[in-house]
Amino acid sequence: MQVEDARQRILSSAKAIFLEMGYKRTTIRQIVRHSGLMIGSIYHFFQNKEDIFQQLFSDIFDRCDELIRRRYGEDADPPLRLALMCATMLQAADLDENICELYGELLSLHGTAEQHTQHFADWLRTNLHESLASQSDSEIFARALAITGVLRGMLANFCYRKRLPLSDSIRVMSESAFAILSIPPERAATVTIHLPGLQNDIISIARELIAP
Repeated sequence: MQVEDARQRILSSAKAIFLEMGYKRTTIRQIVRHSGLMIGSIYHFFQNKEDIFQQLFSDIFDRCDELIRRRYGEDADPPLRLALMCATMLQAADLDENICELYGELLSLHGTAEQHTQHFADWLRTNLHESLASQSDSEIFARALAITGVLRGMLANFCYRKRLPLSDSIRVMSESAFAILSIPPERAATVTIHLPGLQNDIISIARELIAP
C-alpha cells in the first residue's frame, strides 16, 4: 500500500468513526480497527487523536476549496470562493448535527483551533494576496481568528431555541468575513447578492464533503 493511500485510509476511517461516535467518544483503537491497518501505521502519520482530527478538517477545508474551484473555475474570484466555503461549512452543519458538533469541537480544542486558524490564514495569504499584501503574518492570523470566531458563533446558534434561518447565517457570515478582511463594499455586495442563487451548488458541495 502506498504511503498516501495509508494516510487517506486512516483519515477516511477517522471521519466515519467521528461522525458516528463524536470526537470525545472516539478512540485510536476504533480508528485502527476500522482502517484495517496496524496501530503503528497510525503513529507513523499522526501523533495522537487530536492530530488526526485536525488533519482531517484541514483536508476537508482543502477539499471544499477544490470542489468550488472545479465547479466555478480555477480563476474564480477569491472572495466568492471564501463566501462559498463559509456557506458550505454552515450548510454541512445544517445537514448533519454530528458535523455541527464536530466543528464545535474543532474550534473549542486549543490545539486544533490554533492549527485550523493557521491553515485558514495561509489560505487567505495565498488567495487574497492583493487585499492583504500590506498585512503582516500576525495581522492575517488575527483576521483569520476573527472570522473563525464568527463561524463558531453561527454554529453555536444552531443549538439555540431562537435559531437564525440558514440563509441569514450564511449572509451574515459572508458579510462579516468581508468586513474583517476589508474587502471593498462593492465587490463584497456583488458576491453576497449572488449567494442565494447558488444554494443548490452549496448543498451539493456540502453533501459531497460529508459523504462517507
